[in-house]
Amino acid sequence: MMHFKPAIGYVAGEGGTDGRAASAVEESILAFCAAKRAADESLRHVQESPPPHVAANRTFTMLYEAHLRDREALFEAMRRLEEACGAQGQRDTPAANP
Repeated sequence: MMHFKPAIGYVAGEGGTDGRAASAVEESILAFCAAKRAADESLRHVQESPPPHVAANRTFTMLYEAHLRDREALFEAMRRLEEACGAQGQRDTPAANP
């Protein structure tokens, strides 16, 4: 599992980075954190649902399907964060900044 704590007080554009790329990374971090909170919360609801935890229990099934949607949104947020970090890394390389 990936653990990432966003830097507090980071100013976009410092250190020769492109402000747009840094902004995209910051937005991706915020989206990732929100998606992680939603997935954690929906998992907690699944775990606290009344037994039995089987497909015949409609309450459990609905909560579990909601968690699967939240988990998929988390994976999408992770992919976008990786793309944003990769795009920023390409702009920071000497070959990209002649």
